[in-house]
Amino acid sequence: MNSSGYKFPIPTCGIGLLAFLVLGGLQTPVSADHRDTDDLLTDEELPIILSATRLRQPQSETPAAVTVIDRQLIEASGARTLAELLRLVPGMQVGYERGGIPELSLHGFGGPFSRRLQVLVDGRSIYKTGLSRVLWTELQLSINDIDRIEVIRGPNTAAYGANSFLGVINIISRSPSVERGTWLEARHGNKGIEDYSLRHYGQLGDVDFRVTLEQNSDNGFDITREGDERHDSYQSRFFNLAAEYVPSLHDEWRLQLGASETDKEIDLLESFQQFPAHDQEITDRFLQLSWKHQYNANHESRWQFYYNEDEAREHWQTCPPGIFLSDELGALYRTDPDYTEALIGSVGSGMAPPPPPSAEVAALAGMVLTRFAELGLAPSCGTANQDFEETKWELEFQDTWRFNDALRLVAGFSLRKDTVKGETFFDGKEENLIKRLFANLEWRFARDFTANVGAMHEHDDNIGDEFSPRAAINWQLNPSNALRFVVAKGTRTPDFYEESAVRSYTVRDLVPPVNPGRGDGTYYQTSASRGGLASEKIWSRQVGWYHNAGNGLEVDVNLFHDSLHGLIDGMFGIDDFDPQNSIRATTEGVDLQISYRPGSNSRIWFQYAWQDLDLKKGRSSTDNTIPQNSLGLLGMYRFGNGLELSGGYYFMEEYFNRDYQRVDARIAKHFQLSATSSIKVEFVARHRLHDSFYFDRNNRYDSDTVYYLSTGLHF
Repeated sequence: MNSSGYKFPIPTCGIGLLAFLVLGGLQTPVSADHRDTDDLLTDEELPIILSATRLRQPQSETPAAVTVIDRQLIEASGARTLAELLRLVPGMQVGYERGGIPELSLHGFGGPFSRRLQVLVDGRSIYKTGLSRVLWTELQLSINDIDRIEVIRGPNTAAYGANSFLGVINIISRSPSVERGTWLEARHGNKGIEDYSLRHYGQLGDVDFRVTLEQNSDNGFDITREGDERHDSYQSRFFNLAAEYVPSLHDEWRLQLGASETDKEIDLLESFQQFPAHDQEITDRFLQLSWKHQYNANHESRWQFYYNEDEAREHWQTCPPGIFLSDELGALYRTDPDYTEALIGSVGSGMAPPPPPSAEVAALAGMVLTRFAELGLAPSCGTANQDFEETKWELEFQDTWRFNDALRLVAGFSLRKDTVKGETFFDGKEENLIKRLFANLEWRFARDFTANVGAMHEHDDNIGDEFSPRAAINWQLNPSNALRFVVAKGTRTPDFYEESAVRSYTVRDLVPPVNPGRGDGTYYQTSASRGGLASEKIWSRQVGWYHNAGNGLEVDVNLFHDSLHGLIDGMFGIDDFDPQNSIRATTEGVDLQISYRPGSNSRIWFQYAWQDLDLKKGRSSTDNTIPQNSLGLLGMYRFGNGLELSGGYYFMEEYFNRDYQRVDARIAKHFQLSATSSIKVEFVARHRLHDSFYFDRNNRYDSDTVYYLSTGLHF
């Protein structure tokens, strides 16, 4: 990639593109009274955005680049999972650590755990701070129950706090009041795809409710880089309940709760593992309650409380040399890791031990050699684990005021507590309390100009205070065209693992025993975080153009220049654990998305992103996380007889050293059985155009095509 940089913060080619598109859009006829009323806020031709500032805003006035994936796009995509659906977002990279573990990033810096994106479901954060991860397969929400997804393409810490670093994905579920009836669906395909769901929308008295039971499974990838069988299948089962109660015109209550169980097959973690795979069992539960009260037409408040907990159980049989589990070797390693490795190397090769650097090391080395004379390199077998528990609760208050037609304010506070427990990762329990104050002022200071000024102040007990501002101006050129200018700061706080990790593996039920009087032993290599990490920071400058003439064509172009400081990188293994604020870089690029509806029965969606990295400091392999060019195309057509056709194409250039290309095809047919019942049959096929691994060298298929057939009954 080009790392020479530009003289201007926005690429020259992007300025030319923006100017060309805006000048073309200005030819649209102008209405003289386009700003005289608030009709713009309710006009269905101008999408309303809920996530950018916590205010309801038309997309032409949001202080951010936003992608909205609505029900029509969700259905046309034929996607089984949320991760695959997000390929429709410009600049979004989708990879996989294993078959059922997607890893997502926006504008690069991808890698394990999707750690620089904030993901919300109806305002509830599902981002897990223990290991900076999102449990995509434990979402507890059917893709069929999603109403829309709003993706903020850029930092939005001013609205949602630290970890809204590269962007925010806000998943908005369907209201229980919008549907009635029961849906039964089954899906089968190759690669072990087997999904079942039961959904019911109903009413009890004044309470509307939605109940969903669903199971999803597949076999993951097929083969490793050596051509061996891959072991990364998963099966997920979940329950979800949503209920709404509207006792008056001024009050609305909403309750949601859910639970999931996921069984994942994990292949080799370490060389002494007895079997080629073992199971990881994850349980995840949540409870969410919100109350919205409208005092009058100009004042509204909202309280929300939620509680999340998840628990991972992961055990496997391992048979390392018994000496590796001895107390003596562990004590020597904690005193001098380098000498310990040199001693093991010399003993294993039959050479004389190296001279100890100190009397203390000499005494410990003597005890190790005595135990080695007893144990030799004979294995000792037992059970290791990576068990892990994490909980989070948050209480949030939000108050919204409309002072007049030109001035609105949303402000509030939240209190959140995160707790993690784990013997392997933390040697006990870690806690963190976060306090937040946030506000955003929207001011229409002239007929065609709207300003948004917002900020978030956070106090994190582990890190300290952070202040994240954002300022933006939107210029309504005419009813069809608007420009936006945005400056925003984002932060990501170090997770528990980066800041407070204590890595060690205790093996239990050893046969034969190693340490006198005990049946367990701790693997000699251990590590711990140094602590003292600072928050990652990003300053983003954006210039955007939004076009919507009400004729079915909607265009959004966003030019961005991001300066990133103190990104955490380094080694995270048990034998070398040294995370540091070591990356400094700038990225710039162009996002483009086009939605075109030629008629009520057809639609075309196109997204493209170009981005370039200038790495100032850090590992050169960071380049691999940013595909310079990526795009997605989705088209659909609905015939009058209930037949639907759609197709797609997706491309990422040099993502983790490999191009990714795929074509999709979908055909669906609706059969109306009666006024209240119907059957839907759907077939989806996906074919890769590249013959290589995907994201990781062990992620390989033995066939380039994935397909599945779905049948659904509604009554």
